Amino acid sequence: MDKQRYEIQITSCDGSESVLYAERPKCKTRKGRDRQHERVVNQCVEALRDLPAGLWTRLTVTIVPIVTPQQVAQCM
Repeated sequence: MDKQRYEIQITSCDGSESVLYAERPKCKTRKGRDRQHERVVNQCVEALRDLPAGLWTRLTVTIVPIVTPQQVAQCM
């Protein structure tokens, strides 16, 4: 089954950045992909809501392609 990978970047107030990855099943339609992206963002916001105020300043969630080792070998 195909997967969709999301890169989650959390920037803290001191400027340091944390990067996490989440994988979800790949959607068949653009509307489904948009809904899934929104759901991932909402899950991140809910998790960050429990942290003290002012601990993080920016949350960025982007869709990134999944690269297989064979694709990497072809580029070299």
